[in-house]
Amino acid sequence: MKFGQGVMLRILVFALLIVGSVGASADDLVRIDPSQRSLPFEGWGVSLAWWAKVVGNFPDVYRNDYIEKIFDPEKGLGLTVVRYNIGGGENPTLHMLPFRADMEGFEPAPGHWNWSADAGQRWVLRQAKAHGATLFEAFANSPPYWMTVSGSVSGARCSWRVAGSCAWAVIAPDRLNNLARTHEDDFAQYLATVVAHIERQDGIVFRTLEPLNEPSSIWWWYGHNQEGCHVDRQAQSRLVLDTSRALASLGLTTTVSASDENDIDEALATFRSFDHDARSSLSQVNTHSYNGSKRKALADSVAAAGKRLWQSEYGDGDPTGMTLSETILADLRQMHPAAWIYWQAVDGPEWGLLTNTMDGKPSPPQRGRKYWVMANYSRFIRPGAIFLETDDERSLAALNAKDGRLIVVSTNASSHTRHVRYDLSRLSPAGTSVTAFRTSATESLAPVSGLVLSNGILTASLPEDSVTTFVIAGAGVADAHKSEPDTALHQ
Repeated sequence: MKFGQGVMLRILVFALLIVGSVGASADDLVRIDPSQRSLPFEGWGVSLAWWAKVVGNFPDVYRNDYIEKIFDPEKGLGLTVVRYNIGGGENPTLHMLPFRADMEGFEPAPGHWNWSADAGQRWVLRQAKAHGATLFEAFANSPPYWMTVSGSVSGARCSWRVAGSCAWAVIAPDRLNNLARTHEDDFAQYLATVVAHIERQDGIVFRTLEPLNEPSSIWWWYGHNQEGCHVDRQAQSRLVLDTSRALASLGLTTTVSASDENDIDEALATFRSFDHDARSSLSQVNTHSYNGSKRKALADSVAAAGKRLWQSEYGDGDPTGMTLSETILADLRQMHPAAWIYWQAVDGPEWGLLTNTMDGKPSPPQRGRKYWVMANYSRFIRPGAIFLETDDERSLAALNAKDGRLIVVSTNASSHTRHVRYDLSRLSPAGTSVTAFRTSATESLAPVSGLVLSNGILTASLPEDSVTTFVIAGAGVADAHKSEPDTALHQ
């Protein structure tokens, strides 16, 4: 290369670096599209197993504080969807389960019912309703021990292991089934009977009953540290139909949901495997979102079948809440579930939204950063909200049905400040005022200043490693709350 060409090349590279630097510092434009919107959102929720068993038995001075921080819409998270765990009940001769996961069953022996069981979780269930929860689902992790093949709610026995794994999982997965074939109908009747009793005694009407939990997973072995039961897909179809018939036989309005797979891709495969009768018996498809990526494919398949879709369980061990926020974004933007539900509201400092040792010793709730990240969503996007499309995968936009406020939640998981302009011009009107609240390493849903809203453009800066919620008053969408939007996102 000649000297002159080298100089020119360095000048060109320098110029490109300058241009790139300018481009990197320029504001990102985020457009909100009201022409694509979801059906009304049913709410944010939580499963009661296992924390409610523990907290529900605390003295009032403690347990009332937990209830307020989880369910109160102004002082707490405002969760409105509750999943109640119908315990199977372990063999009394076995002592393998830790305290919090050792759930009482209601039928400890065939034909013998104990309706005083599970007092702690049922207390939380009633208090959740009293504090604003409106949707209730019952679910099971295992049948009672005497309905299982292994004689334990922890899973199937496996005598043939290779490299620490059960060989049956590969060559004969049905060998891992722990619900005895002769007790499939008994299990369905057990669940329906518990639902009927709690409706009568506690005043809780369960809209859905889920008889399965991660049934295709292969880790439910004898000696596991919680209730769990592998059920192959053919048996799942039978159980869904049996459960539907059991509910109908008791005159209940409760319908069946399934099948709470751990993996979104597994949920899609399971749903597609159901026979006609099983599909007809379902009102709702549940999936966990710990793993998998086929969110849109699952949403499309469920919508085509005319069923409701829930993200019924997710949790993680990141105490910052940033993984939680990114998962909410992926699920709500790509899968559009009607409800989004966290697993343990109370747990250790990594998994819990509130922190407790969960060993049964009463203590007050401690709120960490993860709690406040959840509040960035649940306090502001309320039941009945309609999600609007945005062209930014890091932002979620929703229009609240009751007060008409536009909510935009943006996550910046990067290590640098992001400057953003939100284009609200397609909304009519585009908004008259804005407030904002941020959670970061140093802020807990703290008010944000320095916002500019002018001519339908909201200008803001998002600090590194933060979640910010914008509340825009005076924004609207013509006919936004009609039952069928022009272009509906799946839900």
